[in-house]
Amino acid sequence: MAVENKERSTQSLLRKIYNYTMGVLWFAVGIFFLFHRKLGYDLKFSDKDIALAYILGVSSILYGLFRLYRGFKNK
Repeated sequence: MAVENKERSTQSLLRKIYNYTMGVLWFAVGIFFLFHRKLGYDLKFSDKDIALAYILGVSSILYGLFRLYRGFKNK
């Protein structure tokens, strides 16, 4: 019984750390795509494709926030 609880607790902690890490990474990717020109990176998007970069950036930020929320919710 105690071993199962400890194992379950360890898995929960690892899942929480994974969700926090992935949330921060996805959030950072979103920030990068939104501000890549200001950060000094030219990704050579055409004028049509720059909208795609913004869509990818916003969706990455939203997904990152979702992952952070999921890690926080699983207390």
